[in-house]
Amino acid sequence: MYTFAVAMLAGMILTGCSSSEEIPGGTPDNGPKLKIETRSADAAEAAYAHRAILVSEGNIADAKSAADAAALGSFSVEPGSYTVYAVASSDETNLTFTGVAASNAVADARVKITDISAQIPELLVGNSDVVTVGAEGAAAALQLKRVVASVTVTVSGLENVDAESITLTIGNMYDQVSLDGAFSKSGAAFASKSLVLTKNAEGKFVGNAIVMPTDTEASNLSLTYSVNGTDYTSTPAGRIAANGQYELATTVEAGSSSSKVNLNSAITYAAWDSTVVNLSDSFTIDETTPDKQWMGPTALPISGSAAPGYDNFWASSDGGDSGWGETFWQYNLYDGNKTDGSNYWCPDEWDRTAPVWYIDLGAAKQGVTIDYWNKAGGKGGQKIKTMDIYASNTRADYGGGNADWLKIMTFTSDKTTPTTDAGAQVTTGKIAFSEDGSVSYQYVKCVMTSKVNPDGATITDVLDVNVGEVEVSYWEFK
Repeated sequence: MYTFAVAMLAGMILTGCSSSEEIPGGTPDNGPKLKIETRSADAAEAAYAHRAILVSEGNIADAKSAADAAALGSFSVEPGSYTVYAVASSDETNLTFTGVAASNAVADARVKITDISAQIPELLVGNSDVVTVGAEGAAAALQLKRVVASVTVTVSGLENVDAESITLTIGNMYDQVSLDGAFSKSGAAFASKSLVLTKNAEGKFVGNAIVMPTDTEASNLSLTYSVNGTDYTSTPAGRIAANGQYELATTVEAGSSSSKVNLNSAITYAAWDSTVVNLSDSFTIDETTPDKQWMGPTALPISGSAAPGYDNFWASSDGGDSGWGETFWQYNLYDGNKTDGSNYWCPDEWDRTAPVWYIDLGAAKQGVTIDYWNKAGGKGGQKIKTMDIYASNTRADYGGGNADWLKIMTFTSDKTTPTTDAGAQVTTGKIAFSEDGSVSYQYVKCVMTSKVNPDGATITDVLDVNVGEVEVSYWEFK
């Protein structure tokens, strides 16, 4: 609530004055004095942009605007009866004033929210009683009241959803108000206001906005939460009223059905300057939006050296550092050239042991994908046929040991046809360390156990294989 006074002096114009400052009446030099007062419980309101509208016999006689209340000054009028209407707002950028020109009927004047999707300012309207102005002038006291509301929303229960924001849309909302505080729609349908709720450090989605009141004839609110493209509707009993503030605490639970559900719950509000009432709300999301889900694949850059590389990958043909077999050919696995048929990985064939790749995922993950390219050109060289995938959380295993390696699966390539599959990309797809994502490993070992030679024969004595490039990605379940 905000109260101030506008002076009216018969036959002359009064200049604007500061709060409680006396101004001369009659003439600029002498005559009766008239006091203009601005009074407010909140000093910020007096600093808002103001518009004052002078009305006589239901029609607008004059109107003025000012950067703040103190600068409004006075109306110059003939003796008679008048009513003064006023509008105050924190910002007029998103407001449209219609029907406020002189000679228009005050009943047709409106203040409209230009773009309901944009920020709505604090907005107050009010009017004086009918004031009779005599020869000495008069002062019209106005009491302005907010015609907007404040909504603060906190949504918990979606901490594991892969999204930085969700949207709450409030329906059945008015978008304009008359000078005496009556709400209406500017078009045939009600407006809707969307609030973007962003995820905070606790994983809750929060947001706050100034909104317009909702349908006075509706017994329920219309709230729609949009989570990763899926809408969920909640219909709490009640409505959003002017000058009220709402704190909505919403909890979300995963349901067992894919059909959307509605929630009916009571909502109350407190006056703008009273203690805020904490509300409880909830809705159920369907099983198509689980509380945990697979996230990925996320590319993991690899290299064998620590600087300037990553020191998270090495290739061997004998389970240890074989010198020529490990160091000379390893770089070809991550040099970025997938089609060079002259430079490719070829483990030391004289070792006569299974070639191995070791991968450090950097931290414990729930799955991995390995993509590699067959040697390019000609028949495509010796192609990997089968490869055993192991995992471990022991650093020593990554160094070449095998005490704690756990076999996850055997991968079989479907790109082994000579010539046709030369240079072809091969992918393992997502290799989950467990079906429910509950198991995590940091280190991965790939052991080649069979190959297809250039003539198309499957060979279990692997000897050497030929690979043009390797790329690694990891998966997380969260």
